This record gives sequence, C-alpha cells and structure tokens, in this order.
Amino acid sequence: MASRTPRFQSEDRLTPARLNELVEAINRNAHTETSGGLQSQQTPTGTHLSAETPPRTDLVELDEDVLPGNLDARANLLRRDYQLPPGTNDVFAEVGHTLEHVVDHLESVWLAGTRGISLWLPDAAGRVLLPGFNWHRGVLDAELTHQSTAMVSLWGQDAQGALVDTGVDVMAHDWGLANGETLPAGTRVTVLQHPQNRQWYVVAGSSEVAIEIGKTQAPLSPGGSVPVQLWAGPGGAEVPAPDPPVTAHDWLATGSLASGSPVIVIQINGQWYLVHDLSDGGQAGTELVRFELTQSLPLGGGGTTPNALLVSWNGVNQYVTAGDPVIVRDFSQPGTWHGTAGARGIAFAPLDRTGQYEIVWMQLPAERIEGTLLGDLDGGTATGSVTQFYRGLDPGSTATVHDGQGIFGHLKTGARYLATYNDVEGRYEVTSALPAPLIRFELTSTLPLGGSTAAETVEWDGANYVPTGSGIIVRDFTGEKWHGAAGARGLAFEPPDRSGQYEIIWLELPAERIAGTLTGAWTSGTAPASVTNFYRGLDPGSTATVHDPQGLFTHAGTGDKFLATYNDRDQRYEVTAVRPPMSGGESANLLRFELSTPLVPGGSANAQELSWDSGGSTYTTSPGGVPNPTLTVRDSSDPGSWRGETGFQGFAYEPADRTGQFEILWLEQLAERIAGTLTEDLNSGIPGEAAATVNGFYRGQDPGATVIVHDTQGMFPWARSGQKFLATYQRELGHYEITFVQHAAQWVDFKVVSDFYFTSATFQAYVYHSWDGTPVHNPAATTDGERPIVVIENKAKFDGSGEFLFEGESAATGLAQYDREAGVWRCVWVECPKVELVLPPSP
Repeated sequence: MASRTPRFQSEDRLTPARLNELVEAINRNAHTETSGGLQSQQTPTGTHLSAETPPRTDLVELDEDVLPGNLDARANLLRRDYQLPPGTNDVFAEVGHTLEHVVDHLESVWLAGTRGISLWLPDAAGRVLLPGFNWHRGVLDAELTHQSTAMVSLWGQDAQGALVDTGVDVMAHDWGLANGETLPAGTRVTVLQHPQNRQWYVVAGSSEVAIEIGKTQAPLSPGGSVPVQLWAGPGGAEVPAPDPPVTAHDWLATGSLASGSPVIVIQINGQWYLVHDLSDGGQAGTELVRFELTQSLPLGGGGTTPNALLVSWNGVNQYVTAGDPVIVRDFSQPGTWHGTAGARGIAFAPLDRTGQYEIVWMQLPAERIEGTLLGDLDGGTATGSVTQFYRGLDPGSTATVHDGQGIFGHLKTGARYLATYNDVEGRYEVTSALPAPLIRFELTSTLPLGGSTAAETVEWDGANYVPTGSGIIVRDFTGEKWHGAAGARGLAFEPPDRSGQYEIIWLELPAERIAGTLTGAWTSGTAPASVTNFYRGLDPGSTATVHDPQGLFTHAGTGDKFLATYNDRDQRYEVTAVRPPMSGGESANLLRFELSTPLVPGGSANAQELSWDSGGSTYTTSPGGVPNPTLTVRDSSDPGSWRGETGFQGFAYEPADRTGQFEILWLEQLAERIAGTLTEDLNSGIPGEAAATVNGFYRGQDPGATVIVHDTQGMFPWARSGQKFLATYQRELGHYEITFVQHAAQWVDFKVVSDFYFTSATFQAYVYHSWDGTPVHNPAATTDGERPIVVIENKAKFDGSGEFLFEGESAATGLAQYDREAGVWRCVWVECPKVELVLPPSP
C-alpha cells in the first residue's frame, strides 16, 4: 500500500521538491488497477469500471438454415410458458426476441425450425450451437457404391408436415455397403454426421418400389419377358393407363401365359418384374400347408391379392418356395400374426372359400433384442447394434429402436439396452437399460422354477460360443419364470448386493408345443411318442414321453397323432389334442369360436362358432342374422394354459369320445405387456396395488383404458402417481405385474435463495421446473415457499476443492443436474448479472 503524504501546513514553505511530492501523490491516487474480467476507462466524471459479459445459454429455434461458413444465422429465443394447461405437448413459446450471429463451430448443418441450445461466447463474437446428435433424411443425387461418396439432398418438413427438399446438399460417405453393393440415385437414406471428423455418412437406405396390375399383350414363356399394359381404373377396373406398356420379366419362371392374362408387376430400381399370375384361382383343400410370405403382413391383415408362396419339400434336403401363389390371412382381431417377406408359417384352407388360407402359426419378428446404441436416444429413436435376439426371426446386425413412452431419453451412444418388439406399431421399443454387464451361461444341472442351480460362463472364441469351465450360480428371482435342463443357455447379471450369484435375464426354455405320433400305449397316464415338430423353444429331440394327467385321451393308441403343451410347473409335455390318421387332412374338424362367457385356466366356458359371412365379408356368430348355437369349449391342460374374456376368439376341435365339448387349441389372450402412467401412489390403498392408465399394449387384446397394476414382490414401493411404468400380464393370477417404473427428474431450473460466493460449498435454491423424469416440484404451487428446497454443489466434482465455479445473488436463476451416485444436485450454470462501478473523479 502507498505511504500517506503529510498534510501541507500554513507555515510550510512551498519548495520545488515539496510541489513535486504533492503532484506525485495526486497521480498515484488517480491510478486504477484492474484484474482479469474487469475493464477500466477514464472519463471527465471519474474512472468507469465494468465487468466483462459472461457466457450465457439460451433455448432457441432457428429462423433459417445454419450451414458451414454461415456466421450470421438468426434464431428466436424460447421460454417455458407456465400458463399453458396440463398435458400441452409443446410448452415452449417464442418471446418475440431474435438472436443474431448464430453459428455451429463444428461446421454441421442445422435446418430452419430446429431447436437447440445456443451458448453466447464474447471471444467468439457469436452464439455457438451446442453439439448434439445430428442426422437428416435425404435422397441420393447420384449412385453410391462401396467405400465411395455421393451428394445427398437433405429433406425436411413444411408447415403442413409434408416432406420437402430443403435445397441443402451434403457430401456423404458410404459406411455399410458390402463390396459390389450399390444404392442408386433417388434412394431415400438417413445420413449421420461424425462428431470428430465432421464428415457425413450414409447409414440407411431403401430403394423405391412400385406395384401395378395389368394384362399381358403377348404370350409368355417360362423365364422370358412380355409387354404388360397397366390398368388405371378405380378398384382395378380394366382402364388402360395413359403410359405405354412396360416390359416385365418372369423372374419366378412359373409357367407359360397366354396373351391377355391378368398379372401383377413390381418395379424395383427401374426394372419391372412379373410376380404373379391372376388367371389361376389358387389351391383349395382342407389340409395344413406351409407357406412363405412374399410381402409384409400387418396384424389382422390378409388382403385380396396373393401375399405368399406355398412351401414344399424338395425331396432331398430342404423346403423350397416352389408352390403356387396364395393369400394367407390373420383371421384374429385385432390380430396375432404379422411379419415381413421371408417369414414362414403353417395355414389351412377353409372350406367356405378358395385360395385364401388362414394362419395357424407363423414365424414372428424377434421378441426381444439386446445391443449397444450407436446414437443418442434423446430424439425418441436411435440406431443400435444387435448382439443378441430372442424368440423370433433374425433382425440383422442393426435395428432402429424407439423410446415409445419417453422413459429412456437419457441413454447416450454406447449405452447397452434391451428392446421388445411392439406388434401394434411394428417396431422395437427399449424396455430396459443394462447397468451391469450381462454374462452368457450354460446350465450344468437342472434348474427348477424359482430355484437356483450351477452353470458355467460362455464366451466367444472367434468362431463359436463355448463354455469356459468357470462355474457360477444362476437364479430365477421371479419364482415362476425360468427353468431348464442341463445344456440350456441364457443371459444373467450379477447383482451388486451379492457376489457369484447371477440373476437370470433370459434362458432358453423347452419347446412350448410339440406335435408327433404316439409310439406305444398309455401306462399310468404316460405314453412314448415320436416328435415331428416343435414350436418356440429348445429342440426336445426325436422322441418324448407325453402325459395325460386328466385321463382325457385314454382312447388314443399307437399311430395316433397328437399335440402337446409344455407344463412349466411339472416340467413335462401334456397332450392337448389327439387325432387318428386321416387321409383328408387334420384341419378339417377345426372350429373357429368366440367366447360367450369368461374362461379361467383349466376351466370351460360357453361359446358360439364363428362362420364366414360372405355378405359382410367377415366372421360372425350370426351369419345371415341367424345366431349359431351355443357350445362348450374347454381348457384341458393342467393347471391351465388359457384365460379369456367374453368376445375372445380362438380355434378348438371336437374329441372323438364326446360330443359338443370342444378342446381349445389356441385362444386370443389379454395383452402380454402394457405401458402406462400411475394415477395413484403404489400402496396408497390396497398394499401392492395401484390404479393406472394404459398408454400402449403389446401382443394380445386391448386391456382397456385403465387397469389395476400389482407389485407382488414389493420392488417399487417408491412409485408415485404420474410416473410411467411397464407391466407384464400374469396369466395364472389374472393381473398385470409391474416390471419397470420411470426414474426421477435428472435436470432442474432453480432460483437462488440467498447470495453465495466462490468459497461456499453448497447453497439453497427453489425448484421451479424439472424434466427428464418424474417432476420434483409441485406444479400447483403459487409461491416459492411451497416448492421443495434442494442443496446444490459443484466444484468438488472437478478438483476436490469443495468450492464453487460460480458466485450468485439471491433470485438468480440457474440449471442443475442430479448426480445419482453421490445423491446431490450439481450446478451446471447460474446467472451472473453484469456489474458496473463508477468511481468519483480524482481531486
């Protein structure tokens, strides 16, 4: 500190030295020093000090495209509108303030209308868009080949939601094409921008396909080509299209066609192909047939044109699609069977019409998949790698997964997930993140339901999965789901509360159903049998012992064909139907029915036969307005496989030893899984129960708008009203059991209670908004005092000092993220107002 100059006394002499001393003191007092972040300016009225403008983040919606090199884009500032009624989809509104100088420092492409977070940086003289998962829809402007590049026109949406060309083009690289593969110009693709090298990559594509009907204009020989005049009339009327005939190739080489034959042609990448001959009425009969889909089949669908080919044994070593084109139909409503081209199944031809087969069984898409996200899920969808799939067709090496209920938006690239196929929406929806690494295992001894047993881990050796010999204990913690014999393989994880005991996530189960022929007589309720077919589960081998615990099939003997269902509790196959060999085919006595009264597992119920009403083109219990008689249907399995409500439909057959009592082969079931929102706290009324609304249901009948869900194991006592959940139907108990409940909020907006400084360790704040999970504030509160107080700290997260990176004043606003491991809220940003100081002029 400078020394103080003695005051000038009246008797002192004003010498030159004394005068210089006074001038130096005046100059010294007028000098101002500043530290970093503070600016100084001398003015006639004194010294003016001001703080540098601090960085600031804003939620914005782009007013125009942000392209590489564009440093002056504009965006509209958004704020949360708290006056909107509950349930409003978009809660952010423009405040009438336009922000300028918006730029993306990674030189990405942002389309007008996109929302994002902008960060004001004084040194950058602009508002920098924070990087995120950047992808776009587009169309190839030129052919893309293996390891090449092509220009892609980016497509967005107009005000009406229609896809339109934005006029923005990017150069994109091939990422997934095999050597020799190409995508032609005009192919619709998805492009992703890599955050490190900022290059664009094509990750998905689909060629345009057109399907038309018409007539041949010349004879066709097998494997040849023929001109086809397309039709343009309504409903397929024979009105020639204005365009000239197209040349179609007979890629199936199915046979000769005369000139004037009605056909279907399909265009793929500019080339037309003849895919079906309409002049043949199709195959009729009563026997079961095998088929393979030639196009996608929606739930409950069928159509009026062929969608499958009959499959037959080639006499040597495989089944081939060498049969006639046919129509296969899912007669159940709202539907049970669906799939894409290539899926195979079994169907039968009803006696009441020709060329239309009804599906008894079909391969379905994989029920569940496991993999790793290749992009962030915060946009509702992401591409994921598929490392495992269960119960269904191979989905390929990658799949698009969806966050159907908005529960898993926090999952980022690299997160491991489990996803379940949504039959209604036709897509995979994430049902669980995988916090603990999964291990593969193989049972070394029998696992009973609800029990535990020895197993050994299984690893990939570069060519196959092989047991490692490392012993572990695996457990069925559900008590009623997993069981199996030695050799069955599965997935499990090690809970954090115990070591060496793994809980089963999934396990290969014995085949659900088998079909075969009895090879001996009944002895004490059992008989030997050969197995000709099995469905959904492990191969039971060529022989099996089947059981008749109720004594329903004692009339059956050697040579009789049978169907049997696996009894999980007693771990054995129990016969559900027996039929002596018949030359006319086994499906001739199948009966379609609709329940008139509810059915419980192992019980019986009243029903009416479903008949085809050609006048209404539908199934009905009253064809022509005349009700079908009432009959009795029975669930002969023990302890019971089928539960149904009035109106459920199914298949049954009439046993040879009694009349009027039909044994159920298949019945529509209530939805296997539901997703919804709790409307009351769990345990607030009846322990282990809560009321809920249903947001979505999968694989089965609609459970209705509201249900009662259960927590029998007491795993979710913290679940509260408003939280989203997933639940599985317990058929034996007749209720839905909760399997997942949404986590609490991850982010909050807050307002500081009182001033705090860099040396603080914590400070108090009021929460006025939260998101990414269950809210942590009271939306109906009117004052800050009614909202919960949270304690927020930050700097120790980075350097262990226990101090803040910020300082703030009372009523300053900010943003915080919840740290799950530490159980505290960590400050991400807090408002820092500009400070200005004006000093009086020097004397």
